[in-house]
Amino acid sequence: MRFRNWVFTAMMLISSTVQAELSVISGEVRLPPPGTSVAAAYLELRNTSSVELVLASISSSAARHTMFHRVENVDGVMKMRHAENIKLPANSTIKFSPGALHIMMMGVSDLDKDSEVDFEILFESGESIKFLLPVVAQ
Repeated sequence: MRFRNWVFTAMMLISSTVQAELSVISGEVRLPPPGTSVAAAYLELRNTSSVELVLASISSSAARHTMFHRVENVDGVMKMRHAENIKLPANSTIKFSPGALHIMMMGVSDLDKDSEVDFEILFESGESIKFLLPVVAQ
């Protein structure tokens, strides 16, 4: 039992350290076209830790639903697909960009150019990180 508690405590300490080693390099939320309630966010994440991080979900108070999306070629047709999780290898950077991996925001309202949108990424470990991205015109 003591060993089990030690392992759990060690894992929590490692996770806390890992979270501190994830940084948002740059990013933006694109203002949706008039009359639509869907927006996309793009950013670059850097993992400077020595372990892989698994991003389990993302949320934002600016949208009813926020999720990771991938653009995939399915039988010659490009389609957006929900990505259940995103693996960010140790000591690497991942880029969320148009036409590729990105953040889809559905049910968006009241976004203003030059404002900021809050996000929270939940890791598979149960920890999370919060950050802001600026809203820009397309």
